[in-house]
Amino acid sequence: MTIFLLWFAPEISENVRFIYGLATFMLFSTAITVVLIPYHAITPSLTLDSHERSVVLGFRAVFSIIGTLIAAGATLALVGVFGGEDQVIGFRRVGLLYGFIVAGVIIFCFATVRERVRPEEKRRKTSIKEYLNVIGQNPPFIILSLGVLMNMTGMNILAVVVTYFLKYNLNAENLVPVAFVCLFVAAAASMPLFVFISKKTSKKTAYNIGMGIVMAMLLLIFFFGEINVWLTIGIFALAGVGLSTNWLNPWSMIADTVEYSQWKTGLRREGILYGVFYFIQKLCTAIGGFLVGTILAYVGYVANVEQTPQALSGIRSVFTLLPSVFLLAGIILISFYPISAALHKKITAEIEMRESNEA
Repeated sequence: MTIFLLWFAPEISENVRFIYGLATFMLFSTAITVVLIPYHAITPSLTLDSHERSVVLGFRAVFSIIGTLIAAGATLALVGVFGGEDQVIGFRRVGLLYGFIVAGVIIFCFATVRERVRPEEKRRKTSIKEYLNVIGQNPPFIILSLGVLMNMTGMNILAVVVTYFLKYNLNAENLVPVAFVCLFVAAAASMPLFVFISKKTSKKTAYNIGMGIVMAMLLLIFFFGEINVWLTIGIFALAGVGLSTNWLNPWSMIADTVEYSQWKTGLRREGILYGVFYFIQKLCTAIGGFLVGTILAYVGYVANVEQTPQALSGIRSVFTLLPSVFLLAGIILISFYPISAALHKKITAEIEMRESNEA
């Protein structure tokens, strides 16, 4: 329903339309958050095997990327099919269609997915202090969260400014969709590679390799990206290879922190951990958007006009150097993440032994 309301576009005054858009977007964001927190939090209940979690999340990430590409490519065509010359009617009907599809998939997931890991811990009312302990006594979760805060902020800055770079620095705004398709296809195709690397080394190593690749490609674009637009798109596609880890490894790593929490505190609270983690994802978007807007205004960017050399230099730096700084900070933080496959196996074995002794 909230997706349909977002796309409804009622015939109202401009001021009221702004209020309507803000209200429906907030309603949608709340609804999707209510769905996505348990959707992600179910991962630790699917399997206790650390590598199996990477495999499961690899499949999920690939299908997520495919869904994004399908929606991006099909939406305008569907608007024309359902609305003809009247785009408002077309968008309304497509919004209704997408709402039914999303609701149907979520209901199907609810009806068919089974939780294979069901700990013997008795569910009871938990105090705020205990919830804080779940987070405070979980150093791996804190390290992961801070590292992801850095990496995701960098990724959000990149995603926002790539359009500016192609439009103003390369005069190729029409190639923005091509750049994103190349990025997403490369990311999806590289997913099995990083699942393999995660198994052979560690999840944090695979994650850092991926972010290192993205950082290296951004630096190449800084030095050579204005030579040729197709060279830039090619480098951007190579960045997609590393970017695949951003869909895979953080979500696989946080799943392992659930058992760490149970091991240290006796409380298995997937919801609170994933809730805080999801909040951090949203915080990254806000920080990235604020930094981009502030810095571009400082360097003299003005929308939809020919930019000054200072503004063009600023756009290039914000697109490449600023994300690289955040990615470097993220790589350093993630390198301290302590949970390896061996440690996770030890943790789960000790939890099982503890539960057996208490039975």
